[in-house]
Amino acid sequence: MEVHEPRDDARAILDALREYVMETDRYVDERGGAAGLHRTDLDALTHVLGAARSGATMTPGALSDLLRLSPPATSALLGRLEQVGHISRSHSATDRRRVQIEVNQQALDLADGVFRPLGAAMGRVIAGFDAAEQALVLRFLVEAVAATREARTQAEDQDPDQDPDQDPDQDADQDQDPDQDAGESA
Repeated sequence: MEVHEPRDDARAILDALREYVMETDRYVDERGGAAGLHRTDLDALTHVLGAARSGATMTPGALSDLLRLSPPATSALLGRLEQVGHISRSHSATDRRRVQIEVNQQALDLADGVFRPLGAAMGRVIAGFDAAEQALVLRFLVEAVAATREARTQAEDQDPDQDPDQDPDQDADQDQDPDQDAGESA
């Protein structure tokens, strides 16, 4: 057995995760495309299906936030999905001003056709691990998702022009051209 330094193992894990994400993206793009859906359409259906499975209500505003789309772009996307019979929009029974998105059987069938082969393949992989290994993999994935969300949030909060290693409160004089006299104006 080859012995790896801990840093080498971390790199190998990160490389494997990157490759997994790329293969999953490729799978979704190819299978979704074969079903006539653009990636954003399939992502939208995935969010609406997830909400339905958890008993939550999906609204256009919530979907817009999840997909990071403008309200007009979300409305156009929902129009496309509604036109082909994947979703329907209706007013909430408790608040008529609120629109909710409901998934139709056609979308459930489509999702089953797109994701069943991937789910079966992943199920075979998972079955190769005992309960303790599965618990460890699950713990890792849950923590990796949380770390990714945290990194995304931190990156969103950071000024894109700000050097991540520079203190944002650092004196602005450091940005001045060293050849320019402090008394001169640019």
